[in-house]
Amino acid sequence: MDISEYRAQFASFNSSLELVRFHTHAGLKSQLTIDEIYDRYGDLFSADAISTLKAFHEHIPAGQETQQKSVAGLIASACVHYAEKKASEISNELKRCEAACEIAWRGETLTVEAALERMAREADKDLRRDLCARWLDSILECNDLRSARFASLNEAAKLQGSENFSKLNQALDRTTISTFLRDTESSYNVALSKLLARESLNLSRDDLAFSELVHIERLPWLDEYYPALGFAKIQAETTRGLGIRTDQQRGITLDSEPRQSRKGLAACFPIEPPRDVRVAMLQQAGAASFLDALNCTGKAQFHAWCSPNLVSRNPEFVYAADSATSYSYGYLFRYLPIEARWNLDFMTGIDDEKARRIARDLTFHMALQARRLSVEAVYDPTVLTEQGGEDLRVAYESSFDEAMSFKSRLEFWLFGAYKAQSSLAKLRALAFSATLREHLRVRFGHRWWTSRKAGDELIDLWSTSSTYSVEELSSLLGFGELSFDLLAQVINSGLAGD
Repeated sequence: MDISEYRAQFASFNSSLELVRFHTHAGLKSQLTIDEIYDRYGDLFSADAISTLKAFHEHIPAGQETQQKSVAGLIASACVHYAEKKASEISNELKRCEAACEIAWRGETLTVEAALERMAREADKDLRRDLCARWLDSILECNDLRSARFASLNEAAKLQGSENFSKLNQALDRTTISTFLRDTESSYNVALSKLLARESLNLSRDDLAFSELVHIERLPWLDEYYPALGFAKIQAETTRGLGIRTDQQRGITLDSEPRQSRKGLAACFPIEPPRDVRVAMLQQAGAASFLDALNCTGKAQFHAWCSPNLVSRNPEFVYAADSATSYSYGYLFRYLPIEARWNLDFMTGIDDEKARRIARDLTFHMALQARRLSVEAVYDPTVLTEQGGEDLRVAYESSFDEAMSFKSRLEFWLFGAYKAQSSLAKLRALAFSATLREHLRVRFGHRWWTSRKAGDELIDLWSTSSTYSVEELSSLLGFGELSFDLLAQVINSGLAGD
């Protein structure tokens, strides 16, 4: 096997895929579709190609650890794309099914995705629940296809020697997750009760439904502090404190043109990092949009400082099957506002008391996300559909209610799961972001975001892209094995206002 040629084609495939995804997200016309990209590069992910890669890996001489690790990364990516291609027919049918679903609500006709976004923004509890009921009816129409897709992914993963699709490139430590949920349970529940009482959301702890969760995740009571016009300035000032001038970075392109078919969420696309990194982001006011903008700042910087030599030599470390490393830097920036000092540095019109209140509320948002990801990681849909049974449905919904204090249904999880990256990858990333935050705080002070030396250290880490997993990075920074203990400490102390 010519491994150099394989890597070149692998890089070209991923670059083409990211470009199509960017065009789709930004509402631009693309000359190609994702299916056409997979057809063009299908030989990279065939069963024969994977077998050849595995044979090549077995014959790498002992001591060549980087080569062993890099080829293992190619195998992991190939297995994931092999499974995705096998499931493509069902995936396309599912997209057509969802596109055909229309929800009539208060004189409007909403798509499935638009209804979920509208539900999150709806302030009236009764209207929100009415829309949620209609949304549930709509997503149920395509649920058989979602289950069939997960079953297809599992079957393809088994052909490559994995127990199921979710275990192709990462393992789950249920004990660690259970301990984290237990350690943050009290502070989370106290904070939730205080929030409901303080913000007069007309909600009872005993009657919190999924529609309330998606609404509270938007942090609507904080929207007044986040006008859209201030986002770019705050992002630029934050990176400038680290010694990074975004106005001089040629590799990052921001697309914020309003288009009818573009998606509202901010997203980052590594087309050809570090030369071509694109961010699709509308100038939308509100706390949730602000957090998404910060998240994209972290991801964009991560890709923009990737070593050019690494891209050409080992693209499997740039387009890694395990996305936790790239997610971690998004989380590092996303949750900068859990620091009252950061709020005072960059937000206008607030005093110390408001800065601390915002920090506590953003810590609550972090806790909300971490606990939700914890439950979703345990009840991965590929595992659920593999094992099946009403007992598992009951176990999932009971566990979700216990961890979140919000009632949910398995259908809601299945709807989002097939579109999103692994919840376990995101959870590991969130845990490492807490580790990295502590490392930066200890080395460069509580206001580490004002330190150019902190920026230099981040740039050094970013230059390695995803060469190292979050577990390896935790060890390299001197913290040993990746632990959820620091994440729990950040949440507990932040919710207490310490």
